[in-house]
Amino acid sequence: MEKMANSQDSSVIYDEVSRCILYFSNGDKKIVVNQQPNSLLAVNFVSYPIEDQNFIERVFQNYNPSFNVKEVSKACGYNSVKTFTRHFKKSFHTTPKQWMLSIKKDKMLV
Repeated sequence: MEKMANSQDSSVIYDEVSRCILYFSNGDKKIVVNQQPNSLLAVNFVSYPIEDQNFIERVFQNYNPSFNVKEVSKACGYNSVKTFTRHFKKSFHTTPKQWMLSIKKDKMLV
């Protein structure tokens, strides 16, 4: 059964999902399977600008939930938190701190 969010929100929640198949433009395919009975499989899709792809990939590769903004900044190769934050806001349309809090919140809800 599918539940749609309001028109202001692009989020969609699907319940009773057992697997999700993702097809990529290069022909690759990834299958995500819910292997735990009586558990929720949650998938969140977010669109980011293609011109910021390298920065966004670095953030996701170096993000660690136990890090603070300064540590994520350093892990991504930035010595200046201010410069990192400026690039982050341009790509993610939010501050690094708010983004990190939102990820933690989403994990708590699942």
